[in-house]
Amino acid sequence: MKYFIILVVAFSFSLVAGELENGLEQVKVENYEAAANSFTKAAMCDDFIAQQNLGVLLNNGLGVAYDPDQASYWFGKKDRAKKLEAKLQKEQKKFTHKTFVEKIFPFLDSKPKVQQGFLISQQ
Repeated sequence: MKYFIILVVAFSFSLVAGELENGLEQVKVENYEAAANSFTKAAMCDDFIAQQNLGVLLNNGLGVAYDPDQASYWFGKKDRAKKLEAKLQKEQKKFTHKTFVEKIFPFLDSKPKVQQGFLISQQ
């Protein structure tokens, strides 16, 4: 099962990389509509480079309708993801094993005693 999941992830990654490369090739031959389609597919899979390239096409109206709002969305997607990741990491640091035990077992004065995987009541 583990190998199947790895295979699916690797296959998905290669499809995204293929779409990005296809989009870049289409830009070289000035087929901006096909490039926009390829970049959109890769951008939807969180490919940062494709998101930036799609933003450029939208901001300049190349192969797609001129849409500065959508361009801003794709340009800002990485920044929003970084802010969310930083917030999650900050929250994760606050949530330690000690705080978990304190929240779940507030009636305990100290760490719960564990014997053979079971919590032992302290009376």
